[in-house]
Amino acid sequence: MTQPVLLGLLLIIVGACLATVPPLVRWRQRARRPSASPSQRPSAALTAETPRPSLIERRRVRWPALGVAALFVVVGLGVTAWGVALGAGDRTPVERSLATGVTYRRIVIAEPRPQVVHLGLVDLDDPCIRLETTPLGPDGVVEAERTSDYVDRTGAVLAVNVAFFFPIDEYPHWSAYPRPGDPITAIGPVVVDGRTFESADQGWGYGVGLTDGLAWAGALPAAMDFAVPARIPLVHDGVDVAPESAAYPRTVAGVDLDRNRLVLLVADGKQPGYAEGMTFREAAALLLSLGVDEAVEFDGGGSSTMAATVDGGVELLSRPSHQRIPGRQRPLATHLGVVLAEGCS
Repeated sequence: MTQPVLLGLLLIIVGACLATVPPLVRWRQRARRPSASPSQRPSAALTAETPRPSLIERRRVRWPALGVAALFVVVGLGVTAWGVALGAGDRTPVERSLATGVTYRRIVIAEPRPQVVHLGLVDLDDPCIRLETTPLGPDGVVEAERTSDYVDRTGAVLAVNVAFFFPIDEYPHWSAYPRPGDPITAIGPVVVDGRTFESADQGWGYGVGLTDGLAWAGALPAAMDFAVPARIPLVHDGVDVAPESAAYPRTVAGVDLDRNRLVLLVADGKQPGYAEGMTFREAAALLLSLGVDEAVEFDGGGSSTMAATVDGGVELLSRPSHQRIPGRQRPLATHLGVVLAEGCS
């Protein structure tokens, strides 16, 4: 049983206890009232001069206590439902082909904490495979878009979130920014068909891309046909160079240079009982086990999302946690999409 569920149950119990306070107080008052003999009983005239509290006066004591009790119960039910939802994700390992040259895997890890990792394996030597991203507007401004909406708009076989961006304000929920369609600035440049779209914030100088059909990841090279920005390297020359970090939702891209294969990794997190995220070093170790030579980090946290086109419809493969709500997607700046050339399936 997860901590949120325990907290919710505790709040419900406290509310139930508070609801018993008014009747308990009345019972104790009655129990303490001494019984009087007929000779000791006050006269009718005296009784009339000292009336019992009115119904309104009694309710002034009872209703506030019941209101507080009801508030505890309602909040407790909400927290319990949220805690149950946190741990309700699918932890079944999966492997399936999404299209020619594109394979999806769901890996489930139990130790040292619950982890659910989504992998997209993309054969860049397959003539049907193309990489796509969102061109930036002036100074890197784009319209915020959820990953599933990006897949629906572009028809991408597979897509993950990419760029860090600003501004962002997650809380309070009712005034969070951005919402779909809001203008935001992507951090770092993108390259599409050899054309560079620069941003007002050029980022950290790392990325993932293609040059003459060959994949690369790491420091941006001088010549690029396609590129999306990244923040820090996790694997370089087949060696783990990842810094220490806490477990967190992650989006990472790696390249197997020998097979010209792109490996996209999304680790779910912030969901106790289902998935609590990966450290940088755990992500690097997993990618190294898959033969990756170079790997870099994309935006993580509530941004980490993977979606795909499955049987003609859009399917959310990962379980994002925007605003700590399981399955809720964050509107994002740019994506890395895997699309099929015309005539391929």
